[in-house]
Amino acid sequence: GDRPVRLAHTTEISALISAHAIGFIEYTDDLADLLLGEFHHRSRDRSHRWMRMISRIETQMVHDDGAGKDSLYSSDLAGIAEQILISEMMTRIWVVTLTAWDRRRGERQAEPIARNVMLSHMLSRHQVLTVLFGTVGVKTSDMSRIDQLRNCVQRWTDLLTGHLLHRYDLWDFAFDGDRARDFAQDYLRKDISNPNSRVWTLILAGLRLAFPELKLCDAFATVQDRAVTRSILQSFPVGSLTATHTIRPLDS
Repeated sequence: GDRPVRLAHTTEISALISAHAIGFIEYTDDLADLLLGEFHHRSRDRSHRWMRMISRIETQMVHDDGAGKDSLYSSDLAGIAEQILISEMMTRIWVVTLTAWDRRRGERQAEPIARNVMLSHMLSRHQVLTVLFGTVGVKTSDMSRIDQLRNCVQRWTDLLTGHLLHRYDLWDFAFDGDRARDFAQDYLRKDISNPNSRVWTLILAGLRLAFPELKLCDAFATVQDRAVTRSILQSFPVGSLTATHTIRPLDS
């Protein structure tokens, strides 16, 4: 069935994309316009859905007049924030990959679409965090958890993209340029560029410790998330995306 992807698995899918990105950039000569369009449209629809949900919750919280720290809407808002933050890891890695693919060939096929998707995702992140940290009635525990998650996602994204940012000079995609450069140092870059290297065992173990199952996040996942993921994975040539160690991309 067309079930949603469990968002905790999105981090492992992100690692899979990162592990095989250089092979895709260097050796995939054709991008399927249909899949590129699917990535764009599904990502856009998902962002619009997030913005509607955030606006509705914000309105409900204002009408609720900030009735105590146990607002019924605080957990919903935190759940949407979790989904936006975690899914941005995969979005950003794929956007970097598409941009590098274009730059490598002197094309303008994928980068404009990729950057448009990235901008929409960043606007959704900005909106949910603005409401989360600026609206009366949000639980302190929810704000603390989301702030920790945001920092964790940004660190891992810089780690997973560092070798690509270095190779293709795309540092503007880093959350923290200095940190991403640290992750792109020679000793790590050589290993992380090889999808079969032992460093991926450590990366996957770290991801599973850093991002355990998130029940609130899963509650807001939809088939749109699966469609976005499918459009990315199907863009790779058949047989090129071998499972890196124990990644199972579409487990649910």
